[in-house]
Amino acid sequence: MLLTRILRGLEITVLLILLAALTGYSNPSLTNPIERVRAYTRSIEFDYLEWMANAAIIKVRASAVNLPYTLDHATQKGIVTEYLRTTQAIFDNEYLLSQIYADPAITDKENASENVRSELSALNARRTELAPLAEAILQNQVTSVLAEIGFTAGGQPVPSVWYHSTPLP
Repeated sequence: MLLTRILRGLEITVLLILLAALTGYSNPSLTNPIERVRAYTRSIEFDYLEWMANAAIIKVRASAVNLPYTLDHATQKGIVTEYLRTTQAIFDNEYLLSQIYADPAITDKENASENVRSELSALNARRTELAPLAEAILQNQVTSVLAEIGFTAGGQPVPSVWYHSTPLP
């Protein structure tokens, strides 16, 4: 009885030491200046694993329809062109928005930028709709070009071409 209690006490002690060793650095040391800055920015830092998982989910959804093979060349060109024009319009509106907020002559920046912000919101929604279609078409076109110039194994590029674009965080 005494021996089992001693062994149980040793077992708990070893487990607590392991737990302390594994979780000892779970809080960043705030003596490092970079860690002090990261304490404020950690919630908005880019998460590569989450981005890759979201990209994979979008690719699986887009490939389920096998879209590039069901559309003719003119329709594919129209989708990609509209996607590129929408992206350019977003860049233009973001530039205009930054000009409004940088202009000291404009006192009520919220009202002055209301139309630009609403148009920017609509353009971002449209780009989100078009992105999976345009990405699937571009993937298919790049794969076809690689097959034509002989950079494939059995007609398929290795590794396979995956194209995914997202706005910066």
